[in-house]
This record gives sequence, C-alpha cells and structure tokens, in this order.
Amino acid sequence: MAEYNALNPIRTVDNNYIPIPSGYTCNVSDVSDSDAGRTEDTKMHKNLLGACVHLGMEWSYISPDAAIELMTAFAPEYFMVQYLDVRTGTYRTSEFYCGDKTATMIMTSIGQRYNVSFNIIERTAH
Repeated sequence: MAEYNALNPIRTVDNNYIPIPSGYTCNVSDVSDSDAGRTEDTKMHKNLLGACVHLGMEWSYISPDAAIELMTAFAPEYFMVQYLDVRTGTYRTSEFYCGDKTATMIMTSIGQRYNVSFNIIERTAH
C-alpha cells in the first residue's frame, strides 16, 4: 500500500494514496456548445461552456504489487481524485473515469517489473 508523498501530483484516489507516477501530464480541454463552429464570414463562435481535465500518468519499472495496486485503484467506473491542478498550482478534487490501461511486463534479473500507463478524464466540465 502506497504512503503519503508530498511530491505526488495525485494526492489520493477515493481517499487512498497511490504510488508517485514517473510521468504526469495535465491537459485541459475546452468544452464548447453544440452550436459552436465557424460561420460563413470565417469567424469562429466557440460558445465556451467550460473546461475538462485529462490527466496522463505513467509508472516505470514498478513491482507487480504496485501494478496491481494501480489497476485496482483505477478500476471503478468513477472515482474521486485529489490532483495537482497545474493551472493554479494547488490541489483540487474532482470525479474522474479511466481510459484504456496499459501494463507492459519486463523480465529482469530480479524478476518481473511493469511499466503502467493510462489517462483519466474528468467526468464533469467546469
């Protein structure tokens, strides 16, 4: 079980600590009204409704137990994540769901290790 780490950009997933990722990407996507688009005068009408956060994470060369812990933490349909919001430099809590997960096994002289990666997507735009 992972322990608290002040450097972890993911503080908690459903109030549980997870291992600190090797890589972390915070992508903010605009969410526009269904009527958004360009008019014949070539002017864009974005009709911005909000923004949705996508977090990309990867863990390199982790133990089988750590890989299981991650796959389990992000298995529910929806989960609450306290994450570092790079727009503000502060931690924020929001509901997310997970995209496809990849776990690549590496055989080493000390046994199995895994590289795990996936994206999580904010359920509701703000």
